[in-house]
Amino acid sequence: MRRSRLAQRDRQESHAPMPETAEQKARREIDANLRAAGWLVQTRDELDLTAGRGIAVCEFPLQAGFGFADYLLYLDRKAIGAVEAKAEGTLAGVEAQSAKYAAGLPDKLPAHGPAEDSACSQRHSPSTGHPRT
Repeated sequence: MRRSRLAQRDRQESHAPMPETAEQKARREIDANLRAAGWLVQTRDELDLTAGRGIAVCEFPLQAGFGFADYLLYLDRKAIGAVEAKAEGTLAGVEAQSAKYAAGLPDKLPAHGPAEDSACSQRHSPSTGHPRT
């Protein structure tokens, strides 16, 4: 019995986890920052827009051919924006990625309209979407 436990431990130690990529680190930090700001971070598989006012959905599927948005932000069950996960100090490609997100949003995605955006920006923090205090 003891011998098999040691063998199991040795196998686990020899299969050390792969080092974290820059994008994985960025996503981990973005998740933590969103949570600290009061957002609920969910995967698309566990998506529940009734869970709270601010929901950040990881890896949100766009229309066919557009891939996924790193995060799609919802406020009061309506989309308000997307977040692109990039390693710290990296801005290359963000503009093209943002255009892709805008073009690839699913049809009939519930979103705040221009009139709502104006009223919303007056009542909510621009960085978190949460009510101003």
